[in-house]
Order: sequence, then C-alpha cells, then structure tokens
Amino acid sequence: MTLIYRPAVPEDADTCVDLRGRTRENAFSVSELANIGVTRDTWCDGIADGSLPGHVCLDDGQMVGYCFGAPETGEVIVLALLPAWEDRGIGRVLLGRSEGALLRFLPEPRLGLDRPAGCAWGRNARIRLRRLKPALTTATSRPYSPG
Repeated sequence: MTLIYRPAVPEDADTCVDLRGRTRENAFSVSELANIGVTRDTWCDGIADGSLPGHVCLDDGQMVGYCFGAPETGEVIVLALLPAWEDRGIGRVLLGRSEGALLRFLPEPRLGLDRPAGCAWGRNARIRLRRLKPALTTATSRPYSPG
C-alpha cells in the first residue's frame, strides 16, 4: 500500500463523483447527485475556482478517498472512502488536511456537526473536537466545552 495525499485538482471530479456512489455509508449515485445539483461539471468548476477545495488519497494511483469543504463557512462538506480502505486512518488524515486548509479562510475556528445516520458521524465528530479543541480555546479566550 503506497498512499499519496494531495490537494484535489479539477481532473479528479469524475473519479470523485463515481467514488461517492461506491461508499459504504451515505452513498449517492451519479443520478442522485445530479438531482441535488452536484455533477462532474459543478464539482470540477468548484475545484478550479477554489469554492470547493479538497484533498484526495491515492493508493498506487487509484483514488480511495477524498474530503472537500466550503471556505465561506469552514464546513467539511463530504468525507468519502471506499469500504476496503476504511479503518486505516485515511479518513483522519484527509479530514485533518481539509480542516487545516479551511481554517485559513476563517477569522476564527468554528465547528458545526450535523448528525446523519451511520457510525462514521460519531468517530468523525470526536476527531474534529479533539483537533479543534486548542484552536477553540485560543479563539474564544475561555475554556473549551463541547456541551
């Protein structure tokens, strides 16, 4: 296993749309994504113009996961991994890289967590809380409290 992490480029959009339909949790087919306005073209344009920055992970040249966010809100929009690459720390690395990139766009860190169905939510929420705890404490000048 030779993992390479890198920022997403517009040429990744086709693979990202395809991979989204092959995830174990919250999979969306190409047509389901199109119904909510997400197409290869919109994804490609978002990467190209910087409105949808993200990171991808490749294993021996094959994309196995990605994470994208929205710079205007600082939110992670999607974290997706192929099932065979789950539980290897890849999602954690992608999430960290994307969050680090998104924090550059914000005057202070923010953490928003919607609760979708599935076990990945709790794990990702804990990772995000641990990672942002020092920044949240510094930004608010008061002790961090997840409650």
